[in-house]
Amino acid sequence: MSITEFRTRAAGAATPVGSGIAIGGSAVAGALWYVTVFLALCGVIASAMPQQSQHRRDVWRDWLSYRERRYLIRQKHTDATPPR
Repeated sequence: MSITEFRTRAAGAATPVGSGIAIGGSAVAGALWYVTVFLALCGVIASAMPQQSQHRRDVWRDWLSYRERRYLIRQKHTDATPPR
């Protein structure tokens, strides 16, 4: 196993472990329920994201283009609606 492959695997394993520690710590510290749920969602999202920078860039690019398309559709619909 090369050092690059080891670093990639270690980075992939650190995200779920770190989020688990954050969730456990917030639950033990008596944090509000929605803080614990927020931390859990952040951990799931972070572990679902690709670890390679090119793939991560593609995910963000696709998400931003989706948001832009949705905005343009809403804008077109708002402009086409006649005033009352």
